[in-house]
Amino acid sequence: MILEHIPVRYRTASMARAVTSPGSLLLAGVATSVAIVAGAPIAGAAVVGGLAFAGRAAWSGRDRGTKAPTIELGLLQPPWRAYVADADDARRRFRKAVANRQSGPLRDRLQGLAQRIDDGLQQCFQIARQAMVLDEGVNSLDIDRARRELAILGPDDPKDQDSASSRTRRALNAQIASHDRLDKARTQARDRLVLLNAQLDEIVARTVELSLQSGESGLGGLDQEVEGMVTELESLRQALDETSTVDS
Repeated sequence: MILEHIPVRYRTASMARAVTSPGSLLLAGVATSVAIVAGAPIAGAAVVGGLAFAGRAAWSGRDRGTKAPTIELGLLQPPWRAYVADADDARRRFRKAVANRQSGPLRDRLQGLAQRIDDGLQQCFQIARQAMVLDEGVNSLDIDRARRELAILGPDDPKDQDSASSRTRRALNAQIASHDRLDKARTQARDRLVLLNAQLDEIVARTVELSLQSGESGLGGLDQEVEGMVTELESLRQALDETSTVDS
């Protein structure tokens, strides 16, 4: 078997698919034929074909899940930058714990979780960017002045809805309502990112513990926790999108 000549640590599912893929086999055959036509002995041509095959398999079978999510901390302002930086640090520690685990089914499953945590970090970054927009929106509204003016106008008269003062009250109340919605969404984003960092620290600790065990006990709960965390972040990002659209 071809896989028997590949080091154990590289015998991943993606490598197995690459080794048996038609593309790898075709490339090996073409390289061997070219070498023979060029005058190389059959043994040498076989070596050339084997090297071409190995290179193609290694490239196709590389672990694409190790690519870090695209985040740019320089685009974020405090306190949002710190939240994302902390989450990214936890992601790196999770990856390190998975890398320290010997090859096998548990490591493969943990690598799948690592990809979902990468997805979660990407959502975290997008949430932080949206929260910065909310900051700008909240800060642009002189809400104290609006409340002072509303207090000066006094209570609305239900019988006089068309007067200038009544229309002014409605405009001021709408401004205050927009401010409150934006501020509530911003607070929700901040609280969720703080919770995210606490959850990630817990997940990393449990992963380190799992990496020292021989079995897979406890991994099912970790699967659900990571998936639930990422799903909640995706929902929050979508809710912030809707909030920004409504108040834009």
